[in-house]
Amino acid sequence: MPRFGTNYRLGQGQYFVNEADEFNNNFWHYHPRLAVVTSIEFEHPEFFVDYAEFLAAFEHFIRGMDMQGDWPLPPTLILNADSAGCLELYERVADWPGRAVTYSVEGLSQLGGKTGVTKMTRVVSKSQGGYQAYDVKLDGETSFRVRSQHDAAFPTDRVIRLQLPGIYNVQNALAAIAAARALGIDVDVIVRTLEDFSSIGRRFEVRHQGLLQVDGRVLDVVLVDDYAHHPTAIAAMLEAAHRRYPGRRLVAVYQPHMYSRTKTFFEQFLYAFDAADVTIIADIFPGREHDTGLIHALKLVEGMTRRPDYLQQGRQVIHGGDVEATTHMLQTILRSGDVVLVMGAGDIYTVTERLLQDGQGKLDDIQH
Repeated sequence: MPRFGTNYRLGQGQYFVNEADEFNNNFWHYHPRLAVVTSIEFEHPEFFVDYAEFLAAFEHFIRGMDMQGDWPLPPTLILNADSAGCLELYERVADWPGRAVTYSVEGLSQLGGKTGVTKMTRVVSKSQGGYQAYDVKLDGETSFRVRSQHDAAFPTDRVIRLQLPGIYNVQNALAAIAAARALGIDVDVIVRTLEDFSSIGRRFEVRHQGLLQVDGRVLDVVLVDDYAHHPTAIAAMLEAAHRRYPGRRLVAVYQPHMYSRTKTFFEQFLYAFDAADVTIIADIFPGREHDTGLIHALKLVEGMTRRPDYLQQGRQVIHGGDVEATTHMLQTILRSGDVVLVMGAGDIYTVTERLLQDGQGKLDDIQH
């Protein structure tokens, strides 16, 4: 958390808020009274055999929630009704005795078709009300209003403006609203806090905006760091940037994270960068794995260039190499007006660090 200068904060309240991790079934060690599930999509192929096992892990987590504790709220599950995986989860725990609250964005459904609409309607009707964002604006700003089936205290005419871009951050805000209201937090406090929230580290974290010296040139650029390493997250982030900074060239710098993930989601990665004008693919960060020789960053580059529609639309994809070579490549191709998105869960963030250390110091010298 940039505002705290650390990744945790010890407050004085009675509640403990934690981001749970499904890898290695780590979240089975937690037994919360209130759980928020923002999305379910197959991930961590190095641990989970398939999507069915992945989904079952979430079911185990929900069934392990605190059902006996003496709290002023009942066991509460808050889930994203726009996520097909979340709806599948809710179907699987239909006999769970706790309370469910849904949230969604008007007109947005991951399922599609009449079957999807029917399934969503069934799940939402089974839950005890929900929150829906409407009048959503994403171009140049992120704003929305909220309606609720069961919370009359939340004013439908109140416009909420977020500093962070993207439809997924509207969904995250709805999740926060639902959780906070379940705990009885005042509407004004919720809205003020949401509008003041700037980011957590490496989640669309704007590291620089304005003039920067790059490779001997003074350029007006935006540098954004993000942890995104799953194809869906990458595509969502690039789309958010495209709409927040309309008309500006998007340069995506991505470091694939782990060989198993790159291989499993290879086809999805080929389409994840379509909102970017220029994409630089760095070498794969091994993480917990060893190189088996079955996949390489170059294969992603080659696969993208083989798509007949990719280059025809004026896009460019480049193999960056290691972090140092990737930094040099970025410095070479950058031009004024660019929005740079540095993405990945490895050490790719050091590209941004090097650009800032290098360029800001030299710019200060020039200006003084």
